[in-house]
Amino acid sequence: MLRLLAIVGVLGFAALGADLKDAPESLRRAVELKSASGLGTVRAEYQFSAKSTRYPQHRFFSFRSAGDVTCTQYRGDEEAVLYRDSDGNPITDRLESESVGVLLEDGVAYQRGSNDPYVGQTRDLRMLTELHHDIRQIGLNPSYDELPLLHYMRDWPTNLEISYTEEITSDGLRHVTQFVKGPRDNGRVEWWIDPQRDWSVVRSEAWSHGQRMTRIDLELAEFDGYWLPKKVQVLVGDDPAPRRTWEVLSAEVNRPEHPKTLSLADIGALPGMGITPSAATQPARPQIWDGVARQDADVYLETAAPPDALSAMEFARLLRRAELIASRTVDEESKESPGPQADSRPAIGSGAASPPLSEWEQYTRDFVAHYRLDGEQSEKSWGILRDCQEQAARIVGKLGKSQDRRATFLRLDAIFSERLKPRLLSLPTRAQLEAVPPFNPPTSRPAQR
Repeated sequence: MLRLLAIVGVLGFAALGADLKDAPESLRRAVELKSASGLGTVRAEYQFSAKSTRYPQHRFFSFRSAGDVTCTQYRGDEEAVLYRDSDGNPITDRLESESVGVLLEDGVAYQRGSNDPYVGQTRDLRMLTELHHDIRQIGLNPSYDELPLLHYMRDWPTNLEISYTEEITSDGLRHVTQFVKGPRDNGRVEWWIDPQRDWSVVRSEAWSHGQRMTRIDLELAEFDGYWLPKKVQVLVGDDPAPRRTWEVLSAEVNRPEHPKTLSLADIGALPGMGITPSAATQPARPQIWDGVARQDADVYLETAAPPDALSAMEFARLLRRAELIASRTVDEESKESPGPQADSRPAIGSGAASPPLSEWEQYTRDFVAHYRLDGEQSEKSWGILRDCQEQAARIVGKLGKSQDRRATFLRLDAIFSERLKPRLLSLPTRAQLEAVPPFNPPTSRPAQR
């Protein structure tokens, strides 16, 4: 059912983007007045409620827009907890950051947790529907995912049959229906638009094959002379209980003190911080934020020398290290390595003294000491490290000299960020976690020894 629902939303707004000249004037006004031209800058605080297996049911956000660029900061629930399981318990391996920022620009989303040493990048906006909502345009797209309007206007087939009807209801609303007929799915999208309140949508529905998939009801309020949603409820199918709810707690519109532009700095990116693209994002190559714009890593590292270049230098060192490892064989590394220093921990294995494996070892040692892990926990921690090292060695062995050094770095760094760190964090007990502050090494990744 949700697949059909999403298709209706996608088809509807792909057609709207392609054939806006054929849409009724009321719908064109509704779109224009909730876009950058109609609402230049918006700042708002809102609460979002939805059942989730990963997030708390009630979550608090800050929203900002400047032109076509939007930004949200997710601040967790009433107890400032960012992630909870389906039983409501905090997810301990996701508690490193105090907030999560998302910046959406030109159809690309950038995400950073407040303690993350890098900025994530993706074009698959469905991954961020729990973390980013454009409150200006809620209701314009009645699909369940509520993805941004412009995202649906891109690269959609043109062989769709689109038609519109419009009528004026007894209470003066403009009821617009868009009929969509495609090769596989037939549906319609309906909007109820209030011309007296900035042509705002007060209700929208998505239908597929005669079944109503979603209904969105909006309560409006006036902020600084502009009408915005005050409360929004999403109903799915015939279920009378709202599946999702937004409630705007406060809002400001087009105030002179609002910044006219937004950038990665608004989600906490620091000069010299790396930007890591997802596999589906092109170009799939690392970039660096220089404090003003994004630059390819190689260009930045050759030309930039900011006063606070710790993150940039760390990134450069990781690139050089990945290139070094890719130019060697695992056997050569094991012959050159003097091996781990003698102490109470188990042996680490081949390559332990070669970057980046020695740094992973240092990180693991510091982690064990920070949380005062017992003997059994320590043994498991070194086992986790050994598994990650072996996986890194296999990757290096397969890549060889011809592989792009950036791809090598990204794959090795993903092992550290997505495997070693979370697996180690699963070892301490709740008492051990609560006894000391969160483990945050002083550098973006384990420091060179």
